[in-house]
Amino acid sequence: MVKEPPKVFVKGFYIGGTEEMLKVSEEGLLGDCFKACLGRGLGLFVRVVGT
Repeated sequence: MVKEPPKVFVKGFYIGGTEEMLKVSEEGLLGDCFKACLGRGLGLFVRVVGT
């Protein structure tokens, strides 16, 4: 079985993969990323695909 790095989607919109999420988190911007999605009326439905 081939393992894929996680991919993060918010309300069906691709936000990024492992590298992007780690970078945003390390820069302290992860909360801002989700707040921006909420501000666009996207809700807080987050889906992580892959393992």
